[in-house]
Amino acid sequence: MEIDLFYSPVFWLALNIVVAIGILMLRRSLNSAARSVSDEVVEGPLWRLERALSRNVTREEQREYMKHCIDIFLQILTERGVESIHPSSTVREVLRALNRSESMELLELYEAVRFGRLRLTDEELNKFKRMLKTLARSVIH
Repeated sequence: MEIDLFYSPVFWLALNIVVAIGILMLRRSLNSAARSVSDEVVEGPLWRLERALSRNVTREEQREYMKHCIDIFLQILTERGVESIHPSSTVREVLRALNRSESMELLELYEAVRFGRLRLTDEELNKFKRMLKTLARSVIH
């Protein structure tokens, strides 16, 4: 009776179905594991800043956009252990503590948009992006 089982087409069909289901389940679990690993890759603040600065921004989005970029810049400073950064420090205090000409120009643009009603021209916005990128890179290197 045992030998008849190996010659039965039903046995081989059932075995092939079980193996195929096992392969599909294994493949699905490997794909989901690969997706979760790629989702867990954490970008550093400099990469997030670079990506944010490369975005095109409308005039209506400038206030929140500039706040977002400055927040990322502050994260870079905190990560690098700049002594003048405290949790209670304002953006003005931090940029003044850097004591660079770019930081003061950046502060003027930031405050004018963030706390005033000013909207930057494309040229001024590009200047903001360049200065922020320069400051961030000077802190990193």
